[in-house]
Amino acid sequence: MKEQPELETKRLVLRPLMAKDDLSVQELANDPQVAATSLWYMHGAGRKVCRYWINGTHESWKHGTRAEFAIELKDGGEMLGLAGLEGVRTEHASAELTFLLKVRFWGQGYATEAASAVVWFGFKRLKLNRISAILLPANIASARVLRKLGMTREGVMREAARRGDKFEDLVMVSLLRQEWAARTLRATAHSLACKIRTRRQTGPPQPRPTRWLFPFETRHRASKLPVGGPSGPVGVRPGEGTGRTAVPAAG
Repeated sequence: MKEQPELETKRLVLRPLMAKDDLSVQELANDPQVAATSLWYMHGAGRKVCRYWINGTHESWKHGTRAEFAIELKDGGEMLGLAGLEGVRTEHASAELTFLLKVRFWGQGYATEAASAVVWFGFKRLKLNRISAILLPANIASARVLRKLGMTREGVMREAARRGDKFEDLVMVSLLRQEWAARTLRATAHSLACKIRTRRQTGPPQPRPTRWLFPFETRHRASKLPVGGPSGPVGVRPGEGTGRTAVPAAG
């Protein structure tokens, strides 16, 4: 079975989870501030359970039902959170977006950057038609991230989640492939137009900025991963050498 690829953005690397990540996963699972804003069933898990969970993400990838990534800083290599697609259903070309960050990395744009890469992966590589997300109404920060991704609020599932002795509502949002593609093209057109205006104002051509624009640039080998379903996850070509796919910057 082919290995899960890595995704690379301007500041981050999204890679498959490894055994060494058990302490970072445990830190996330036992942070009360993370627990207060999410519905992750791993809350309170010990190190042994976290290792078992990590192994489970590898099995889910092999069966084509999940793509879970560790979010890592490019310059420091520290794991700062998780992002992925759960409940991948090839028959309906749909999946659910999830992401969690350690508290000390909140408010720095990492969630938006990582989530954008996962959405790109879902639409471009897994060939999904719909990506959804579920969140607590009080989770304003995640709602802001999902709004930046272009997701549309579909409605409220009343008292759909039990938290302690209470039942709480959940908000459902989603993004369709055609909506994402239109946003991507608009962002590209805007970026190119800004470059042209800048060159006209300054005269001589300026060096091109270091930024990935759609269409993206991918370094790859000739081999593909198998298509999703019973045979395994949907195809991505791991990047040559590093096994990384360059993801275009968010518009």
